Amino acid sequence: MLPVAIAAFVAVGPLAALAVPAFKTRMNALSTSYDESYTHVYVVHREMRHSGGLSSAMPMPMAHPHPPSQRDAAVFQESADVSSRSILTGASLLNSKLDQLCSYRDGMDASSSAIHGLAAVSTTQAALEPLFASQCTNELLSLQSSLEAYQDLLGNLCLETMLASLGGRLGDIEATLGNVASSANGVMLDIGVIVENVPSLKAQVGPIVYGIKCALDDLLDNITTDMAGGLLAELHINLGLFQPQLNAVVRAATRTACGCAVPALASVCV
Repeated sequence: MLPVAIAAFVAVGPLAALAVPAFKTRMNALSTSYDESYTHVYVVHREMRHSGGLSSAMPMPMAHPHPPSQRDAAVFQESADVSSRSILTGASLLNSKLDQLCSYRDGMDASSSAIHGLAAVSTTQAALEPLFASQCTNELLSLQSSLEAYQDLLGNLCLETMLASLGGRLGDIEATLGNVASSANGVMLDIGVIVENVPSLKAQVGPIVYGIKCALDDLLDNITTDMAGGLLAELHINLGLFQPQLNAVVRAATRTACGCAVPALASVCV
């Protein structure tokens, strides 16, 4: 058994020789102040005993039962790592939300382009086909869905306390809002053309236009709330720049919905 133990020690020895200095370096910072304090107490105690100031029966001071250990250092480091990961995770989530905001904007742009093409077709015989009516309602519903998701997410971002971590990407919020206002305005103009050329579509597109108008109202509420001292305003993101433009789009949507005889707007349409 002894030769085996000696062989194992010889094999492990070089690795241990490398590990010990690293361990000592890591622990010195934690243990130095503790060692100095205990040494001071030990020396004072010894001198008092020799001078007769203490009974020889009084025991020497014992070391603290739980001096700083490698585990203490590891726990401290792990706590710091968790905090760093939390900050990084928060920033990553915010970037993901901003990416999603841009994707909703892109969805609205795609629907707006499609509706613009349908407006051009509305003067032709193809507009009398059932497919044309289906395409108009589907594109309007898609735009409404993207707009509602956009305004909901924008309201969520207005409440985020870590918005500053977005850095240069904060300007994307203003950019998407300008795109949304422009797309919605273009759609209202094109729908006006479509229902004028194909009056039979009023009953189908009217309620959807009204839904878009309500989503624009909610978007304006988000902007107005943030202008009153919200987080975006604190970061100099001026959503108020788009308030006049969105107000104009809401009025256009209301006129279009009124032109479609939407019952919910009966008291507004005069």
